[in-house]
Amino acid sequence: MRWLVIGCFVEERKWERVERNPEPWERENFFNDKSLEFELKWKDTQNGKDELRRIWREAEVQPGKTEPN
Repeated sequence: MRWLVIGCFVEERKWERVERNPEPWERENFFNDKSLEFELKWKDTQNGKDELRRIWREAEVQPGKTEPN
């Protein structure tokens, strides 16, 4: 079973617990094109936008990160 905890115990909006292998539903729910477009509007540097695109491309969820939110 996959464990995902975001902003509950330590810090709001940050992934606190990410364990085991990604599940198929994550890409559709966290990394769809519509959510990427929305998040890109809030990035003010090209590096920030490039990093966000990389996270979406790799479907990356990491502890301590705020993306995807």
